[in-house]
Amino acid sequence: MYESLVRPFVLAKEPALAFANIYLGFVYAIFYLWFEAFPLVFNDIYHFNQGVSGLPFLAFIVTGSLTYAAYCIYQKYHIAPRYARAAANNTDVAPEIRLEIGLIASIFIPASVLIFGFSAKASVPWIVPVIGAALYLPGIFLNFQSILMYITSAYPAYAASVLAGNDFFRSAIASVFPIFGRAFFTNLGLGPGSALLAGVSFLLMPVFWLLLKCGHVLRQRSKYAHSL
Repeated sequence: MYESLVRPFVLAKEPALAFANIYLGFVYAIFYLWFEAFPLVFNDIYHFNQGVSGLPFLAFIVTGSLTYAAYCIYQKYHIAPRYARAAANNTDVAPEIRLEIGLIASIFIPASVLIFGFSAKASVPWIVPVIGAALYLPGIFLNFQSILMYITSAYPAYAASVLAGNDFFRSAIASVFPIFGRAFFTNLGLGPGSALLAGVSFLLMPVFWLLLKCGHVLRQRSKYAHSL
C-alpha cells in the first residue's frame, strides 16, 4: 500500500522529479489548450464550418510521424552506441544524456505557441497557424521521451513510483487548463495569451539545462536516486 499510494508523493519532493512533474504538466496543459484555441481560430477567424474545423488537427499526424521516425534514428545511431560502449567497458551511462534531445526540443514549445498565436489573423493564410500548432508535436513528444527516460534511469529502483507520480501530477495540472482556456484566450487575446505561455516555457528552459549539467550532483545527494 505504501509503495502504491505514498511513495509517488514522497519521491515528488526530489528536485529532479519536481521539475519533471511541473514541466511535463505545463507542456501537457498547453496541448490540451489547443482544443480550446482551435475553434477560436478556425471557426471564428477563418470561418471554417463544423465539418472542416477539425481538419487542422491532422497536421499533428504529419509532424508526429516525422518526429517519431527521427527519434528512432536518434536512438539507434546516438543513444544505443553509447550504451553499447559503456557495456563493453563495464561502465554506466549517466541518465542525464537522456535530457540532451529534450533540451533541444524544448525550443519547439514556445516557438510553436508564438507562431500560432500571432499568425491567427484573417490577413494571414490559415496554413500558417496550422504549421505553428503542428510544430508543438516534436516538442511535446521529445520532451516526454527525454524526461520519462531520464527519471526512470535516475531512479531505477523506484521507476513505477516515479512514473505514477509524474502521471498524476502532469494530468492534474493539464486537466485544469481547459476549464479556463476559452476565457484565457478571449480576454487576453490569442497573441498576448500565447506570449504568456511561451514566456513561462522560456523560464523553465534554464532549469532543464541545469538538470542536464548538475543532475549528477542531485543524484549523489539523494537517497533514492541511482548514483554512478
